[in-house]
Amino acid sequence: MRVIRCDCGFEATGDGDEELVSRAQNHALEVHRVEMAAEFVLGLAKAKVQTPEN
Repeated sequence: MRVIRCDCGFEATGDGDEELVSRAQNHALEVHRVEMAAEFVLGLAKAKVQTPEN
């Protein structure tokens, strides 16, 4: 699983790249009024480290 974290505190995860990109793009547009290309979003994605709390 991958995650994208925004400086504002928003965190997006998804079951796949399409879902992750959609969530991040929607957040960027609705909250920050910025359009982001899917390739840019995927470049920001990091592997989500699973911990016992997750």
